[in-house]
Amino acid sequence: MRMKAYRREAMQRQYAQELEDEEKYFQIDHEVMYKKGDPGTVEGIVRDHSTVGYFVTLPNKREGFLACSQLGCSGGIPLLKRLYKVGDEITVRAEIVGDGGRDRLYTRKDS
Repeated sequence: MRMKAYRREAMQRQYAQELEDEEKYFQIDHEVMYKKGDPGTVEGIVRDHSTVGYFVTLPNKREGFLACSQLGCSGGIPLLKRLYKVGDEITVRAEIVGDGGRDRLYTRKDS
């Protein structure tokens, strides 16, 4: 029983270290991202962030969710705060999901 707890703690420390390294060194690959003016894209404003992505207000006043996996990272508030701040403009492709829900947003051309 003790060995399992020791191993679990070691795995948690390793995971925390990996997240910390990602937070320090992660850079967005702008080559695979949509650029302003690309067909089918819109400019959204980052309204808020969570541990797994951003809430973005679109020009049509709808709200969309941009998952951190679209940026190529695993998330976390410190990392996401560093990449985009509230009020930043971001180029996205929106996929409408139902009438009242949030739209799905994409930033990568390969998705």
